[in-house]
Amino acid sequence: SKKIHEVDKSKIWEIRHYSWSPDSKWICYSLPQQNRKNKRRKIYIYSVVTQKKFPVTNEKHHSHSPIFSDDGKYLFFISKRDFHPLLWELEKHYTYQNMERIFLLTLAKETPSPFAPKIENMKTYKKFRKDCKKTKIDLDGLSQRIAVLPIESSQYRKLNSCGRFLYYL
Repeated sequence: SKKIHEVDKSKIWEIRHYSWSPDSKWICYSLPQQNRKNKRRKIYIYSVVTQKKFPVTNEKHHSHSPIFSDDGKYLFFISKRDFHPLLWELEKHYTYQNMERIFLLTLAKETPSPFAPKIENMKTYKKFRKDCKKTKIDLDGLSQRIAVLPIESSQYRKLNSCGRFLYYL
């Protein structure tokens, strides 16, 4: 349409992490929350068609770097959700390190999780892998379909989806 629409804006900081869906009908992004003391980001998806935004995560955890998978079936993001306090002996207080993990969200209810038992879902999974032309998002229960990737907590950056692989630093 060649029209410019403002998707969102932050009053406290810039929006740096965003990604377009493969069919260009959705944008995912992380928005800094309005509370300066909080310093957390919340992930949203925005429908280009309806020009409405929908929350994916809440303010409880700092979440950032959302990207759509190449086939438009999943949303990957990084979130600080692992709290393992370490006692710093020198000053006798606790510190937190390596709190981040990578999470996956199945965008449509009928899309099987890649972490589900393979025997039950292999036919369904192969069917959904073939269809990569359209991104379908079921907004009902969106945040209940979030799953953590089976990797250790660390400090992750630069997610990139390519085919059936997810790359990260």
